[in-house]
Amino acid sequence: MDFIQIKIKKDHSIAKYIRIIRKFDHSLPIGTIKQRIDENDFVMGFEMAEFQEGTLDTMMERLCSSISGFDPEWVTRCVSATEEQIRQLQDIFAECHYTVPTAYLYYLRRMGQNDGGLLEDEGDGEVDIDTVLELLPGKGEDLEKGLFQFSDHWADACFYMKLSNTEDNPMVTDWGGVYVTESFEKYLFRKAFHMYQRGFTYTDFRSESVCDHHERKKKENCRTCPYCGETVEERMDFINQMAERLMVYSAQCRCCNNAFDSEFLRKEVC
Repeated sequence: MDFIQIKIKKDHSIAKYIRIIRKFDHSLPIGTIKQRIDENDFVMGFEMAEFQEGTLDTMMERLCSSISGFDPEWVTRCVSATEEQIRQLQDIFAECHYTVPTAYLYYLRRMGQNDGGLLEDEGDGEVDIDTVLELLPGKGEDLEKGLFQFSDHWADACFYMKLSNTEDNPMVTDWGGVYVTESFEKYLFRKAFHMYQRGFTYTDFRSESVCDHHERKKKENCRTCPYCGETVEERMDFINQMAERLMVYSAQCRCCNNAFDSEFLRKEVC
């Protein structure tokens, strides 16, 4: 993960800076913040939460590594599907002249019975292999059309894979056929990033501002946060705002060791 660090130039407004920083990270002691400013040290830093890229055969290894980076206990909650369950699923697919997508097989063999809250805690309904096997016999018409429902929800907020015998990592759509992600792999990593967001109790970019997690604010007043931005640009926008508001005079990107001033921060994304 890339890491951005911020320095603050010492001047007569140091008390104001400390109050603002404490709103973003109340775990930082006031004395520590003041000492870092006095010593021209980096005051705070932010993980840019970039998840690993790679080939499909390393998908689960990369996913588990990424999530374990912020939730080490997560892997202990995951339970694989049995080979018998997977065989039953493959037989159902074969009846409709399809094969189970490779990306989904990797997921099942690692966490098919319980994914540790990766999908189900995101409101995506039930995704365990038992639910899928129970559901499919009544979804034969959809499957014949190349639509595989891998997530069931009581309010019809269901998700599908768009099947093709030449596609190992199929597109994900909602129940109305609306595009969600270009692949199942990207769907998993999107949910992994949402898990990362939930690690911060005050990050709800739809309704709450990170500048004070005790205070609810309207969506239009909410600022972009490095923990809940969907993209690097959104997370970097937070850094830009923070730099401008605090009159940051220098920062450093750990991934490239480049130092840059606040004018650069306002214009560039490393």
